[in-house]
Amino acid sequence: MHEFSLMGEVLEVVRDSAREQGIRRVHRIQMTVGALGCVFPPALEQAFGILRDGDALFADATLEIEERPVRVHCNACGWSAEGADARFLCVECGANAVEVMSGEELTIDGYEGE
Repeated sequence: MHEFSLMGEVLEVVRDSAREQGIRRVHRIQMTVGALGCVFPPALEQAFGILRDGDALFADATLEIEERPVRVHCNACGWSAEGADARFLCVECGANAVEVMSGEELTIDGYEGE
């Protein structure tokens, strides 16, 4: 499961930022995960629970994950779709000018601490 290594990197980024800001306890971490990101949010949450144990900085922290669906838009004709209806070739005009508007995210949106 690559979610463990991803979460390890997330915690390292937050740890470095918290150190720079003088934060001794992180209470909440917010992330966005897109449907195309090949990341399984429940596995990410499980990894977070395991990796935070025994770490005073994250001892009481919670993880909030916003999941983003795939959204596409055809730059040739303006067709748009979301979720299961999203295609990478336009179903209206057949053009391969379809652009992914969301669904590729894997971001740390922020964290709170003291």
